[in-house]
Amino acid sequence: MNDVEIARTGIIIIEWLRPCDPKLGQELYNDIRDKETYFENYFVELYSVSNKNEFIDSLQKIIDSTKEGSLLTLHIVSHGYENGLGTDMNNFVNWAELFSYTRQLNIILHNTLLLVLSSCVGGGILSYIEPEKRAPYMAFIANTRSVLIKDARKGFPLFYKGYKT
Repeated sequence: MNDVEIARTGIIIIEWLRPCDPKLGQELYNDIRDKETYFENYFVELYSVSNKNEFIDSLQKIIDSTKEGSLLTLHIVSHGYENGLGTDMNNFVNWAELFSYTRQLNIILHNTLLLVLSSCVGGGILSYIEPEKRAPYMAFIANTRSVLIKDARKGFPLFYKGYKT
């Protein structure tokens, strides 16, 4: 594989929550978007979605707009279950479906995708491994238990404070 010069670096947040939920993705975006002013060719983007189709569409838009030479972190704010993510079991994407999109993105990124799951039981991502296929991410950060809103509100802005990707 040829060396690729990194031309663009950033964080993309997808917020997929119920209307009654605190907008943790929007809050995180507001907390970290000033990174764009501190670093050259840096971006922070937010996609707010309300259902599975919008979630899948946003993933496809990210894939379509990502060019070789990008380095990014995909941060998903959603409810989590052992088998996947979504607002409830009727509005849900399982790990196989998620991986079919993150795998495409990870290939474009030359296996450098960091996937951050701000969700309960996001550690369930380990339960679905497809060793015969390309990797759906380089690494991930997720919880194996329920997460309190106050912890996510405090923890992720602190995590990203000194983070450049």
